[in-house]
Amino acid sequence: MTACLSDLCLDELFAGELAGAAATTAMEHIAGCQRCRVREQALAADRERFRAAPPSMARRRPRWRAALIAVSAAAAAAVVVATLPRDPAGTRTKGGAHLSLVVQHAGAARVGATGERVHPGDTLTYLVTTAEPVYVTVLGRDAAGRVTAYVPTDRVAGGRDVQLPVATLLDDTLGREDIIAVFCARPMEIVSLNEPPAGCALDRLVIEKQP
Repeated sequence: MTACLSDLCLDELFAGELAGAAATTAMEHIAGCQRCRVREQALAADRERFRAAPPSMARRRPRWRAALIAVSAAAAAAVVVATLPRDPAGTRTKGGAHLSLVVQHAGAARVGATGERVHPGDTLTYLVTTAEPVYVTVLGRDAAGRVTAYVPTDRVAGGRDVQLPVATLLDDTLGREDIIAVFCARPMEIVSLNEPPAGCALDRLVIEKQP
Protein backbone atom coordinates (compact mmCIF):
# COMPACT_ATOMS: atom_id res chain seq x y z
CA MET A 1 0.00 0.00 0.00
CA THR A 2 1.30 3.43 -0.93
CA ALA A 3 1.81 5.69 2.07
CA CYS A 4 -0.63 8.54 2.46
CA LEU A 5 0.48 12.01 1.40
CA SER A 6 1.76 14.48 3.99
CA ASP A 7 0.04 17.81 4.59
CA LEU A 8 3.07 19.52 3.06
CA CYS A 9 2.77 17.42 -0.10
CA LEU A 10 -0.96 18.15 -0.36
CA ASP A 11 -0.36 21.88 -0.02
CA GLU A 12 2.49 21.86 -2.54
CA LEU A 13 0.18 20.06 -4.95
CA PHE A 14 -2.56 22.63 -4.39
CA ALA A 15 -0.06 25.51 -4.90
CA GLY A 16 1.34 23.99 -8.10
CA GLU A 17 4.80 23.52 -6.56
CA LEU A 18 5.20 19.81 -7.33
CA ALA A 19 7.10 18.69 -10.43
CA GLY A 20 5.08 17.09 -13.23
CA ALA A 21 5.72 13.43 -12.37
CA ALA A 22 5.33 14.01 -8.64
CA ALA A 23 2.09 15.91 -9.19
CA THR A 24 0.72 13.11 -11.38
CA THR A 25 1.62 10.48 -8.79
CA ALA A 26 0.03 12.54 -6.00
CA MET A 27 -3.19 13.08 -8.00
CA GLU A 28 -3.43 9.36 -8.76
CA HIS A 29 -2.99 8.56 -5.07
CA ILE A 30 -5.67 11.04 -4.01
CA ALA A 31 -8.06 9.58 -6.58
CA GLY A 32 -7.78 6.18 -4.90
CA CYS A 33 -7.39 7.22 -1.27
CA GLN A 34 -10.42 8.41 0.66
CA ARG A 35 -8.29 9.45 3.66
CA CYS A 36 -6.18 11.81 1.55
CA ARG A 37 -9.25 13.21 -0.19
CA VAL A 38 -10.83 14.01 3.19
CA ARG A 39 -7.58 15.57 4.43
CA GLU A 40 -7.22 17.72 1.30
CA GLN A 41 -10.78 18.97 1.78
CA ALA A 42 -9.95 19.91 5.38
CA LEU A 43 -6.78 21.75 4.30
CA ALA A 44 -8.72 23.55 1.59
CA ALA A 45 -11.22 24.69 4.23
CA ASP A 46 -8.33 25.98 6.37
CA ARG A 47 -6.97 27.94 3.40
CA GLU A 48 -10.36 29.50 2.70
CA ARG A 49 -10.75 30.44 6.37
CA PHE A 50 -7.29 32.01 6.34
CA ARG A 51 -8.11 34.08 3.25
CA ALA A 52 -11.49 35.13 4.62
CA ALA A 53 -10.09 36.37 7.95
CA PRO A 54 -6.42 37.38 7.54
CA PRO A 55 -4.67 38.11 10.86
CA SER A 56 -3.00 41.38 11.77
CA MET A 57 0.60 41.68 10.64
CA ALA A 58 3.62 41.99 12.92
CA ARG A 59 7.11 42.43 11.49
CA ARG A 60 10.07 41.04 13.36
CA ARG A 61 11.12 43.63 15.91
CA PRO A 62 14.71 44.69 16.60
CA ARG A 63 16.26 42.90 19.55
CA TRP A 64 15.94 45.82 21.96
CA ARG A 65 12.25 46.22 21.14
CA ALA A 66 11.66 42.49 21.71
CA ALA A 67 13.26 42.79 25.16
CA LEU A 68 11.14 45.83 25.98
CA ILE A 69 7.97 44.01 24.95
CA ALA A 70 8.94 40.99 27.08
CA VAL A 71 9.48 43.15 30.16
CA SER A 72 6.17 44.95 29.62
CA ALA A 73 4.42 41.61 29.25
CA ALA A 74 5.87 40.43 32.55
CA ALA A 75 4.45 43.49 34.27
CA ALA A 76 1.07 42.38 32.95
CA ALA A 77 1.58 38.82 34.25
CA ALA A 78 2.57 37.54 30.82
CA VAL A 79 5.87 35.92 29.78
CA VAL A 80 9.55 36.82 30.12
CA VAL A 81 12.09 34.58 28.41
CA ALA A 82 15.44 34.25 30.13
CA THR A 83 16.78 31.26 28.20
CA LEU A 84 15.70 29.71 24.94
CA PRO A 85 17.62 26.47 24.36
CA ARG A 86 17.97 25.12 20.85
CA ASP A 87 16.57 21.66 20.21
CA PRO A 88 19.20 19.90 18.06
CA ALA A 89 16.78 17.29 16.76
CA GLY A 90 14.00 19.72 15.93
CA THR A 91 11.48 17.46 17.62
CA ARG A 92 7.98 18.38 18.69
CA THR A 93 5.98 17.56 21.80
CA LYS A 94 3.69 14.63 21.07
CA GLY A 95 0.06 14.74 22.10
CA GLY A 96 -1.78 17.48 23.92
CA ALA A 97 -1.75 21.08 22.77
CA HIS A 98 0.29 21.78 19.67
CA LEU A 99 1.25 24.49 17.20
CA SER A 100 0.81 24.56 13.43
CA LEU A 101 1.91 27.04 10.78
CA VAL A 102 0.34 28.48 7.66
CA VAL A 103 2.97 29.83 5.27
CA GLN A 104 1.95 32.44 2.73
CA HIS A 105 4.41 32.68 -0.16
CA ALA A 106 3.97 34.48 -3.47
CA GLY A 107 0.23 34.79 -2.94
CA ALA A 108 -0.32 31.09 -2.13
CA ALA A 109 -0.96 29.67 1.35
CA ARG A 110 0.12 26.24 2.55
CA VAL A 111 0.15 24.41 5.87
CA GLY A 112 3.73 24.19 7.11
CA ALA A 113 5.49 21.45 9.04
CA THR A 114 8.72 21.18 11.02
CA GLY A 115 11.64 21.47 8.62
CA GLU A 116 9.62 23.82 6.40
CA ARG A 117 11.66 25.86 3.91
CA VAL A 118 10.62 29.52 3.93
CA HIS A 119 11.93 32.76 2.47
CA PRO A 120 12.33 36.41 3.50
CA GLY A 121 9.04 38.20 2.95
CA ASP A 122 6.93 35.09 3.62
CA THR A 123 4.18 35.43 6.19
CA LEU A 124 3.65 32.95 9.04
CA THR A 125 0.24 32.55 10.62
CA TYR A 126 -0.11 30.42 13.74
CA LEU A 127 -2.77 27.79 14.49
CA VAL A 128 -3.06 25.99 17.81
CA THR A 129 -4.96 22.88 18.77
CA THR A 130 -5.89 22.37 22.41
CA ALA A 131 -8.57 20.39 24.18
CA GLU A 132 -9.37 23.19 26.62
CA PRO A 133 -8.78 26.95 27.00
CA VAL A 134 -5.12 27.86 27.61
CA TYR A 135 -2.81 30.85 27.52
CA VAL A 136 -0.49 30.67 24.52
CA THR A 137 2.72 32.54 23.70
CA VAL A 138 4.66 32.04 20.46
CA LEU A 139 8.42 32.76 20.49
CA GLY A 140 11.09 32.57 17.83
CA ARG A 141 14.86 32.26 17.88
CA ASP A 142 16.60 32.89 14.56
CA ALA A 143 20.01 31.78 13.29
CA ALA A 144 21.59 34.94 14.72
CA GLY A 145 20.40 34.00 18.21
CA ARG A 146 17.79 36.76 18.32
CA VAL A 147 14.71 35.99 20.42
CA THR A 148 11.38 37.55 19.46
CA ALA A 149 7.90 37.25 20.97
CA TYR A 150 5.90 36.64 17.79
CA VAL A 151 2.57 36.33 19.59
CA PRO A 152 2.32 37.86 23.09
CA THR A 153 0.44 35.82 25.66
CA ASP A 154 -3.14 35.34 24.52
CA ARG A 155 -5.99 33.25 25.88
CA VAL A 156 -7.21 30.70 23.35
CA ALA A 157 -10.43 28.71 23.53
CA GLY A 158 -10.21 24.96 23.11
CA GLY A 159 -10.51 23.68 19.57
CA ARG A 160 -8.68 22.43 16.51
CA ASP A 161 -6.50 24.80 14.46
CA VAL A 162 -7.57 27.96 16.28
CA GLN A 163 -5.98 30.92 14.47
CA LEU A 164 -3.93 33.30 16.62
CA PRO A 165 -4.52 37.03 16.03
CA VAL A 166 -0.97 38.03 15.02
CA ALA A 167 1.08 36.95 11.99
CA THR A 168 4.81 37.36 11.31
CA LEU A 169 6.42 38.84 8.21
CA LEU A 170 9.82 37.14 7.95
CA ASP A 171 12.95 39.26 7.68
CA ASP A 172 16.16 38.46 5.76
CA THR A 173 18.05 36.59 8.52
CA LEU A 174 18.76 33.25 6.83
CA GLY A 175 19.21 29.84 8.44
CA ARG A 176 17.44 27.71 11.01
CA GLU A 177 14.80 29.22 13.25
CA ASP A 178 13.02 27.60 16.19
CA ILE A 179 9.35 28.49 16.65
CA ILE A 180 8.14 27.59 20.14
CA ALA A 181 4.63 27.74 21.57
CA VAL A 182 4.22 27.87 25.36
CA PHE A 183 0.86 26.64 26.66
CA CYS A 184 -0.10 27.50 30.25
CA ALA A 185 -3.22 27.06 32.32
CA ARG A 186 -2.82 30.70 33.44
CA PRO A 187 -0.48 33.60 32.61
CA MET A 188 2.89 32.76 34.12
CA GLU A 189 6.47 34.00 34.06
CA ILE A 190 8.76 31.65 32.17
CA VAL A 191 12.43 31.68 33.13
CA SER A 192 13.60 28.59 31.25
CA LEU A 193 12.21 26.61 28.35
CA ASN A 194 14.05 23.53 29.60
CA GLU A 195 11.72 23.31 32.59
CA PRO A 196 8.43 25.12 31.98
CA PRO A 197 6.34 26.04 35.04
CA ALA A 198 3.76 23.62 36.40
CA GLY A 199 0.68 23.63 34.23
CA CYS A 200 2.64 24.60 31.11
CA ALA A 201 3.73 22.65 28.05
CA LEU A 202 5.89 23.38 25.00
CA ASP A 203 5.57 22.61 21.33
CA ARG A 204 8.36 23.33 18.85
CA LEU A 205 8.61 23.68 15.09
CA VAL A 206 11.79 24.29 13.11
CA ILE A 207 11.89 26.28 9.88
CA GLU A 208 14.77 26.86 7.47
CA LYS A 209 14.90 30.31 5.91
CA GLN A 210 16.50 30.32 2.48
CA PRO A 211 17.15 33.09 -0.07
